[in-house]
Amino acid sequence: MSQCSKCRSNKKDGLVGCEGTCNKWFHYSCVNLTESDFKVLEKSKNLFFLCDGCKTSCEIVEKSHLGNLSTNIKSIDDKVGELNKTYEKQFSDMQAHFENFKSELTSSFQSQFNELKDSLAEKSIKNEETVTYASAVKQTTSIIFQPKDQSQSVATTKSEILRNVDPVKTGVSIRNTKTARNGSLIVRCDKNLDTEKIAKVAKDTLGEKYTIKQLPVINPRIRVVGITDKEITTDDLSDYIIHQNGYLFVGEPYCKVEKITPLRKDNKRFQATIEVNIATYNNIIKNGYLIVGYDDCIVYDAIDIKLFYQCCGYHHYYKQCSNKLPICPKCSGSHNVKECKCNQPNKAGA
Repeated sequence: MSQCSKCRSNKKDGLVGCEGTCNKWFHYSCVNLTESDFKVLEKSKNLFFLCDGCKTSCEIVEKSHLGNLSTNIKSIDDKVGELNKTYEKQFSDMQAHFENFKSELTSSFQSQFNELKDSLAEKSIKNEETVTYASAVKQTTSIIFQPKDQSQSVATTKSEILRNVDPVKTGVSIRNTKTARNGSLIVRCDKNLDTEKIAKVAKDTLGEKYTIKQLPVINPRIRVVGITDKEITTDDLSDYIIHQNGYLFVGEPYCKVEKITPLRKDNKRFQATIEVNIATYNNIIKNGYLIVGYDDCIVYDAIDIKLFYQCCGYHHYYKQCSNKLPICPKCSGSHNVKECKCNQPNKAGA
């Protein structure tokens, strides 16, 4: 510590040192500082004093540094701009390459999907193995011969049909025959064309003695189990099944939803009964499930059989029943099952 560089006095009280390059000392009053300013400088470690000369030098150096910094920043901005242009070009090239790859991949997948779909359709049409008895029945078309003489026997009906409509000479394929009431005979063929051919020949030769009707083809039905969307409608369900399981459909996509009902043991899940064509039915049953929304739904063959509880007869209800007396399903007695005292099994149903 030395004399004040401003007033040249050797008075040591109130001296404050310059923290610049000059290392000079000044009375605080000589450099326009107040006593309170001086006390703050003495107590604080983060504040320092600069004389006018050092302030000027610092400003010059600061301006010089700022100028260099501005130049460097501009240079960096230019390089960043060049890099951005390079990256944008590379990104554009990569995006174009990705779009080309995506288009080629989509085209390849679509081609393979169409080939698989055509292959499935061809196999279904050619010689599909029957999955269940119900599907075997539903794949065929039938014609019924009803003699106008209701006392005629079935044997006579078969004999007359064989003499007038020989399956070998007409070139038709018959799957099986079934007898009906009043001497009637049902003939089931493999193809609609065969049924139409038999009907045409029979009407020309047997039209006076027989009523000949071609029975309509019944499309098979499937039970779809495991639907979780409680607000789904029949139209929505049909769209989901067709669009999400298109590879299983053969020919013109056809799916008629008959009903949607909750499951008995889980009312939060639902089942639906749908009607499809024969070839599609075979594919769905073989596949074992259908995708509905985000649900994997199990499929079953849907067979509904009418059973009247009072007489235990099939295919009719109360108004159609000719037997008004109750029949016990346990012992076949003429009483209600609740009144049955017999522990023996039903012999008729055994």
